[in-house]
Amino acid sequence: MKENLTGRQAVCDHLECGGYDIRVFDTVGSTNDIIRQLANEGLPQGVAVIAKSQTAGRGKPGRSFYSPQNTGLYMSILLRPEFCARDCPLITTAAAVAVASAAERISGRQAKIKWVNDVYMNGGKICGILTESALRPGTDRLDFAVLGIGVNVYPPEGGFPNDIEHIAAAVFDGDKKDENLIYMLAAYILDDFGRLYKNIPDRIFLEEYKKRLFILGKTVFVQNGEERYKATAEDIDGDCRLLVRREDGRTEYLSAGEVSLKPFDGKWCADL
Repeated sequence: MKENLTGRQAVCDHLECGGYDIRVFDTVGSTNDIIRQLANEGLPQGVAVIAKSQTAGRGKPGRSFYSPQNTGLYMSILLRPEFCARDCPLITTAAAVAVASAAERISGRQAKIKWVNDVYMNGGKICGILTESALRPGTDRLDFAVLGIGVNVYPPEGGFPNDIEHIAAAVFDGDKKDENLIYMLAAYILDDFGRLYKNIPDRIFLEEYKKRLFILGKTVFVQNGEERYKATAEDIDGDCRLLVRREDGRTEYLSAGEVSLKPFDGKWCADL
């Protein structure tokens, strides 16, 4: 697999902070899989693999991630956190803030977040984030974490596939595509995430995360395991769990599951 050295240089030209080992490829199976392999080989924190397309990109469990050529940013980062495993979900939360901030910086458009980690812009989802991790044997500490980020930078030729066209959007509209902007966005995300990652245990970034959530105070439809119900999204706590109030008045904190502003038998909608 041959590296794209021109792409690597383009990312490095826009990076403001150090500490990253950038590797750019034209096409890979999955950037997360490459990072996992490098982690098992003992490479240190900070390796970032970027691809112009993926043939086996992964999203949430059981779902693929649409990764067409030259229209998106597909990136995974190797992390070796010093904090305990219970704080691992905050990596994903911090990444969502970094993506939203970087997308705003490069486009001038507002970006918001749907709990837990989907970034929305232009009325649709522009980014999905998947964090995978492995524990150190016999401890509650992480051996490594793989942070995967996929961003729709431009609409694909012919539009998004039918199964996601009602929810997907891109950072930029139109047919004219500037490859350099994709590499610039990668650098901005790496810079912003690096800043937040250093302070994850302090949870300072949660204030910015909460400000970007567009579901708070709204009626939502919750799917948690096999259960589906209607509730009001009220708040998040220090572990980024979502506080919801059911129709019968009961409250609970969600640490997993999905929420929508539309019933699950209808189309997902950002309703921004």
